[in-house]
Amino acid sequence: MDDLDDMDRRRWDGMDRRLLSALHERGTDPRVAAVARALSWSGEHGVLWLAAGLTGAVVDRGRRGAWLRGTALTATAHLASMGVKQIVRRPRPAHIVPLVRTAGR
Repeated sequence: MDDLDDMDRRRWDGMDRRLLSALHERGTDPRVAAVARALSWSGEHGVLWLAAGLTGAVVDRGRRGAWLRGTALTATAHLASMGVKQIVRRPRPAHIVPLVRTAGR
């Protein structure tokens, strides 16, 4: 059974590497890199979701409390995620050089 698990693991690892390499190759196109940076920035620290929640609270006054609770939960989940990432470090893929900087790096 362990051999099958190892074989599956190698197959998934190989597929993961091929997919990551293909995406990385597309990142050399300045247009793709610009979009990737914009998406990365908008997702940094949950900014996009926090902004959406706060906008919802302003626009939808009837459900302001629900919007603010959801936004608070989003912020709490993000803070918990950041804490876990500091405790449980995982190595970056060795064969890929990051195209954009990530939080905390």
